[in-house]
Amino acid sequence: MLGQSRGFTLIEILVVLFVISVMTGLVLVTLPGFVRSDSLEQEAARLKLVLEMAVEESQIQSSELAIQPDRNRYSFYIYDELAQQWYEMNSPPLIAHDIPDDVNLSFSIESKPFTFSIDSNTGLDDDDGSDESSKGKKKPPPILFLSSGETTVFSLTLTSASGNSKTLETDGFGSFKWLGAGDETSR
Repeated sequence: MLGQSRGFTLIEILVVLFVISVMTGLVLVTLPGFVRSDSLEQEAARLKLVLEMAVEESQIQSSELAIQPDRNRYSFYIYDELAQQWYEMNSPPLIAHDIPDDVNLSFSIESKPFTFSIDSNTGLDDDDGSDESSKGKKKPPPILFLSSGETTVFSLTLTSASGNSKTLETDGFGSFKWLGAGDETSR
C-alpha cells in the first residue's frame, strides 16, 4: 500500500467548496461599496483625459473648441468661423457625456463660481435681455480651448454622494492638475 496515492474524500471537497462560496459571498456583498466610491475616480480620470484631448484637438485642427458643463453632464462645441456660430461636437471622444447619478459637477471661471441656468438645454442662449438675443446670437460656452493652446482659467469640482470630491484646475496654458487629492500630476 505504500505506492498507492490517495485522493480527496467527498467531505473534504464539500468543505473547500463551502469555504469558497462563503468567501465569494462576502466579496459580492462588499462590491457595491467599491463600485460607488470608484465612480468618482473613474469620472475624474475620464474628465481630465477628455479635457487634455480637447486642448490637443484644438491645436491640431487649428480651431476653437469649448466645453459647456452642467450639473450632470458636459458637452463639447466647435466654433465655425464662416457661420460665426458654435456647434455641438458629435464625434467621440469629444461628445456630450452624462455624469453618473452619484457624482455632481461644479466649476468656477477665474476663481468666480459659475451658476448653472435653470434650463440646461438653453445653456448657450443669451438671456440677458439685450437686442442680441432677439437676433439669435448665442453666448459662447464658458470654457474655451484656443488653437494657440491657451484655455480659459477654470477649476472643475466633482463631488460624490458620499461627500468625497476632486478639483481639477488649469493654469490657462493647457495643463491640468488635481488639487488636494494627492494626484498632483499635470499634463
